[in-house]
Amino acid sequence: MGYFANISGSLVIEHFTGETIPTSSGNWVSHSFAHVDVGFTYDSDLEVFYPPQPYPSFTLDKTTQMWDPPVPYPSSSQNEIYNWNEETQTWYLT
Repeated sequence: MGYFANISGSLVIEHFTGETIPTSSGNWVSHSFAHVDVGFTYDSDLEVFYPPQPYPSFTLDKTTQMWDPPVPYPSSSQNEIYNWNEETQTWYLT
């Protein structure tokens, strides 16, 4: 089973999972990342995919391939879940 992403510029515009590379037109890239989807960005220099930026204040860490918030996620000893408030740039308990 293979994974294929159709790239326009650096944006994934189509994704296909199957045995053979799609025959439709486009710039198809074969990869092994099951989590890639439409809207991801492809970095051809590093041959990796980045998910869409969740909030304007988050910055991309190319080492981890994840978006980092300007304020670290709160640590908790319980199973608490926090959500980000972009307007106040803070985490709040849900």
